[in-house]
Amino acid sequence: MTETTPRPRSAPPREKREADRILLIDDDPLVREYTRVRLAAEGFSVITADGGRDGISLAEGELPDLVLLDVRMPGMDGYEVCAALKKSDLTRDIPVFFLSAQGDTKNRVQGLDIGADDFIQKPFNPDELFARIRARMRIAELEKENRHLLAAERATNERLAAALAELKEKDDLLMEELRLARRIQEGLLPVRLLEVSGADFAARYRPSGEIGGDLYDVIPISKTEFGVMIADVSGHGVPAALVAAMTKVTLSTWANVIPSPAKLLKKINEEMTPLLRLGQFLTMLFGVVNVETRTLRFATAGHPGPIVVRRDGKTEPIEAAGLVIGAVRTDPGTLSEPKETEVALRAGDRIVFYTDGLTEVHNETAELYGEERLLRSISRHRLSTLERMIDGILEESERFRGSAPAADDAAVVAVELIPLAPDD
Repeated sequence: MTETTPRPRSAPPREKREADRILLIDDDPLVREYTRVRLAAEGFSVITADGGRDGISLAEGELPDLVLLDVRMPGMDGYEVCAALKKSDLTRDIPVFFLSAQGDTKNRVQGLDIGADDFIQKPFNPDELFARIRARMRIAELEKENRHLLAAERATNERLAAALAELKEKDDLLMEELRLARRIQEGLLPVRLLEVSGADFAARYRPSGEIGGDLYDVIPISKTEFGVMIADVSGHGVPAALVAAMTKVTLSTWANVIPSPAKLLKKINEEMTPLLRLGQFLTMLFGVVNVETRTLRFATAGHPGPIVVRRDGKTEPIEAAGLVIGAVRTDPGTLSEPKETEVALRAGDRIVFYTDGLTEVHNETAELYGEERLLRSISRHRLSTLERMIDGILEESERFRGSAPAADDAAVVAVELIPLAPDD
């Protein structure tokens, strides 16, 4: 038997409906009706089932946003229902909350091991239940957006691979190569940065007027970790754009396979060195930020180290080491791993990653901008939003250059760790 709260006649399609839909599976009609009424009063759209098999059918047909599931039911118990939902391609990503009078550790562990997202003991506090539901739905929405970003990145990589194949077939037509190279460059930089609970991001790219080889990205690693990549390919024009594109594809292939930044850079060096022309090289920094442990692990290949901006205002340039990618042409696999560094962070700290086009700027009198001026600029803008901080840094570098020609493009990525809880 199934029930549902009243809905408008012309209900919108699922992806456009306003109310979050909850499937409630409980064999006790009094508990089922009480819970349904309370959820409906909070603005949720509720469908109900009085047994496990009926609930599974409803879940596969309605695809609710969340399932509230009783543990002890005749026929299929809650554990069996949860296991079935997690095995189905249609329902495996739907969050499941157990509602049970059995709240001991053994039952909680059993439920969570099966795949449940939460375990709430009866009789439950309605306000706590609503808060947990909304918190899990916010997480689900972020996960959904991240899946969309991953799908978009895969599509971008496919387009880049197709563009590269086309470019190689037509390298006798210079104008066609230039057009494709520009298209590649525009596709390398992410339109939107990753959204992660516990961190904010901002990035800017300043071209020098030619097709350059600066690139950056923020990559999901796990629920609590993300990777930041920033790289700089030597030279300009078609060769730099091609190397940048191949670097992006190589990174996407290995970033989620190799957890260590140092080992990842060693692998990228092995893959990329045979593809570089004589005299070509690239620098790269790859770091992994854990929002739970508040740490940054990174390694560099000839790239400037990050700058940590503490919440108390102190700026800390982190020393970097490592040979550029392409430095060793004969058997690059024998090259040792670069040094891996770990930095402890706190909520409110910021990390600035950049390419050397930001500091290796000369003015009309050939004076170098340098790292010290960059550190002072960061200090001046540290209280601004991430976006305004980066804009301020780039504007000061441009003012210093004056009328001197821009020798290189520049990229900046900034990360801020934000509190995971109000008292964090």
